[in-house]
Amino acid sequence: MDRSHSYGGGYRTQARQCNARTRPTADYPPGQPAAAGTYARLGNSVVAGEQCTLWRTTDADGHPTDACYTPDGLLLQVAQQGQVTVRALSVSRATQPDSVFAIPSGLKREAPAHP
Repeated sequence: MDRSHSYGGGYRTQARQCNARTRPTADYPPGQPAAAGTYARLGNSVVAGEQCTLWRTTDADGHPTDACYTPDGLLLQVAQQGQVTVRALSVSRATQPDSVFAIPSGLKREAPAHP
């Protein structure tokens, strides 16, 4: 189901509701897992010197969350109820040594407290 929305800022957004099986990837933030819900592309922004697309989604309680993602899926900013809760201050795209991703010795796997 497709729906167009107009916001007071004078731009139009496209919202689409679907489940994980029907989710068309071009209409959702890049690099994000398939999830049921409503997503609306709000527009573009710049955070930490990087271009990003602003997306709005709504949680199970009906609270909107706005997130800004770069075209390659890097999350730069999150706002809930108009309050920025996460914001990148700088971005560095550089090669990292494999040792950064090595599993620490002695690491124990534990079951989650709440499955």
